[in-house]
Amino acid sequence: MEPAASGEQPSVVEGKEGEAALDSVGALLHVLGKVSFDIGDQDADSIRRTFERWAQHVLVGAPLGERGGEGPESSRGVRRDWGALRNFVASHRRREVAYVVKALTDLRKAAWAFIGAFARALGEDGQSDATVRAQLGRLEDAVRSNDTDALRREASSAIDLVGAAIEKRAERHRAQLGELASHIRNLSLELENAKKQGQMDAMTRIYNRACLDDYVARTSELCAVFTQPACLMMLDVDRFKQVNDVQGHAAGDEALKVVADRLVRLFPRRGDLVARFGGDEFAVVLRDVRLEDARMLAQRLVEAVRGSRFEHQGRQVVLSVSVGVAEWRMGDTSETWFARADAALYSAKQAGRDRWADGSSAVTARSSLSPASSRATAGPSS
Repeated sequence: MEPAASGEQPSVVEGKEGEAALDSVGALLHVLGKVSFDIGDQDADSIRRTFERWAQHVLVGAPLGERGGEGPESSRGVRRDWGALRNFVASHRRREVAYVVKALTDLRKAAWAFIGAFARALGEDGQSDATVRAQLGRLEDAVRSNDTDALRREASSAIDLVGAAIEKRAERHRAQLGELASHIRNLSLELENAKKQGQMDAMTRIYNRACLDDYVARTSELCAVFTQPACLMMLDVDRFKQVNDVQGHAAGDEALKVVADRLVRLFPRRGDLVARFGGDEFAVVLRDVRLEDARMLAQRLVEAVRGSRFEHQGRQVVLSVSVGVAEWRMGDTSETWFARADAALYSAKQAGRDRWADGSSAVTARSSLSPASSRATAGPSS
């Protein structure tokens, strides 16, 4: 069956073979939408919804932009714009190819920038080292000659030359490091955004534990190399077990979705990452954010969730969260950073829940926290 060109009268699909073809095209559009990824300023969710609308158009003849039809039987006799569908898929595919080609080009540029800077540094350092070695050779000759004037002169020259070489090398390395930092920051965002695709928690539709672990590790490395500030938040739903036991697991699932929605709305920056840590625990990674700003954000988070409610089987479920905040410190690993944020979370829970605490003085393991010490860093209660 030949697809009609855009603007031509679409043909009517009839018979079992036609119905099977429609189902196959619809399934293919579902798959293309499901595996979509961010392309420039168009995010994966909007692309997925567009493919979903096309799938509905093919399967049940729904007008584009609307959902229509009651089932497979409604697809008989309807007219579908096959030409427009072909143009849409081809255009989207061209955009995907252009985006991937650009990303690979940027990756190659960053790699060559690193190689070029390293090669220049080796060459310049070699020339500088050769000059210094020559001067030290002249100083050694002056020492052997017992000529005090020559010794004083060559020693002074050696000191000046070595000092100038060290300063020049330091300035060059700072400039090269700044150039590389810019390339690597941009590249790290592109690579992380690409890697995060498909690493979603199925229920809450935020990033999962595997993605969180990787992002925290990469953030720790960037902080160590470029001395960037970063903060990690750990939080859980207060008295979540009680919600599950009294209201049931369906109510518990709804509570997690509500908290996840609040987190996504509160932390929309591209460099932020919101993830489900496990069970009723969540985590937020905040890049380029210092502890004083993270404290304010933690307070806003507590207030945003406080009093959130939803109805389940005729009963109101009211939510609150406890939050622990830890700023990245020089020498931190992923494990120590997580441990300090987790200890701060435990401080907030021990101090009464529905509040935040920071890790500036919290110990690094839950088991060693006492109620008295945990209250020392707790933020204000409701």
